[in-house]
Amino acid sequence: RKCPIDTHHRNQCQYCRFSRCLKMGMRREAVQRGRVPSVANTYGHFTFPPDAHNYLNNYISHLVRAEPYSFISNRLQSSSSSSSATPA
Repeated sequence: RKCPIDTHHRNQCQYCRFSRCLKMGMRREAVQRGRVPSVANTYGHFTFPPDAHNYLNNYISHLVRAEPYSFISNRLQSSSSSSSATPA
């Protein structure tokens, strides 16, 4: 067999892909039996510790206290620009 092994056709023939890997120097012992669990399944399943909610609230409070005027002025600018856009 001489199946093309490229990014588009590499999964079509396992025999030809394995043969090419061996030709390129891969060891037979490196072959994994069965499927490896998908990495995508492990992402997005993060649980916060019980005290994380309080920690995050305190952290946000510190940030707002450190820069209170920039937060308030941004809100005032956005509300004044929207109110000036409407005719009286």
